[in-house]
Amino acid sequence: MDAALITRGRTVDFTQPPQQLADQMGALFLQVHDVMPMEVAADTKAGTVRVDLERCCIDRDGKPVLPLKAISIEDRLDAGTARHILAAKVESGDPPFTTKWRIRNPGEPNYIDQPQNLINGLELLWTPVKDPGKATVVENDFQSGLRWQYEIEVDITQQNPALDKSKLVKTIVFSEIRSKGKPESGVPTLPKFPTAPPPSSVPGLTPPGSVRPPIPPPGPVNPPGPSPRPPPSRP
Repeated sequence: MDAALITRGRTVDFTQPPQQLADQMGALFLQVHDVMPMEVAADTKAGTVRVDLERCCIDRDGKPVLPLKAISIEDRLDAGTARHILAAKVESGDPPFTTKWRIRNPGEPNYIDQPQNLINGLELLWTPVKDPGKATVVENDFQSGLRWQYEIEVDITQQNPALDKSKLVKTIVFSEIRSKGKPESGVPTLPKFPTAPPPSSVPGLTPPGSVRPPIPPPGPVNPPGPSPRPPPSRP
């Protein structure tokens, strides 16, 4: 307050009665309020914050919104076709959104702007160009084939064009790799170990593969002894 008064060339008599001092201060406050150093700093900060808010968090209708958060680019197949669907995943911001997609194909030095064949504002229909002449050759002892690498970029614009744009990038790789068969030579063969001999015969046990004698049917058994003699013949 003192600094603001000095700037305006005013002084305050602090020895006067309280009511007169209050009246003088009230009159001076309206005159020097905006030039007080604290108020000057507050106005400067408010102006800076307002500019930042207008760039991130004020929708087209002037209402505050959460700032746009760009998360990722997702890739999935379009069912039943060779096309892919590229989708920009975002949160908050001022929808609806519009997107501008760019793709650098394998072996190409520059990005190519994609036509606006959008499913909605955030999803693009895309058919990868798999030119064998632009692919990376994969060749080793176990595999052979081709690999294509694509660089994807997308700019996301909000409904309020004054808000900042967001950008996402992604690298997508497709491969057509085949595994080679087992080499005919050069691969060591594991030694064959002899099989264990069959176990020796043990009384009461039947060795594997042998046939036990048939068990006699139940019935009377003749006791051991001499065979009976035939009766003598008569003349």
